[in-house]
Amino acid sequence: MIDLLATADGPRLNVAVEIEEVLRSVPGWLASVGRKGRDPAADRLAPRVYADDDAAAEEFDRLMTPELDAGRTADRERYERVIDRAVRGGTILDEEDAFAVLRVLDEARLVIAARLGIDSDVWEPNPSMDAAPELHLYHLLGWIQDSLIGAAEDVLLGDG
Repeated sequence: MIDLLATADGPRLNVAVEIEEVLRSVPGWLASVGRKGRDPAADRLAPRVYADDDAAAEEFDRLMTPELDAGRTADRERYERVIDRAVRGGTILDEEDAFAVLRVLDEARLVIAARLGIDSDVWEPNPSMDAAPELHLYHLLGWIQDSLIGAAEDVLLGDG
């Protein structure tokens, strides 16, 4: 399925064809996030920075939103290139690859959590939520994040 190992050269990612479609779909549905106030995912990705100052909040959004959007776009493009290489025989992730993948996975998990109504690491079991395919994706992406962080730590600490 997904093989993520620490090597002397950096984390090595291999993605099996069975999981490829799921990982390739992530940037596309991240791009589908709607508008603030209408999509809880948009609200989670762009929280109000100055809760008590409308003018400052609007100014922050005006100045920072284009830069944040450009960064997210660049991360998604890099993520897609990493997945391409990982499917075609595996790839060693450099630091920029690893951070871009982690940011995209984090963004995806925030979107899923917001749409499912998850607002903390601890939530009560909910039978209707447990059946949601998005919850399974949430857990899969979290496992990939955790594995990538572990592999990167092994390389940095000399255990790879």
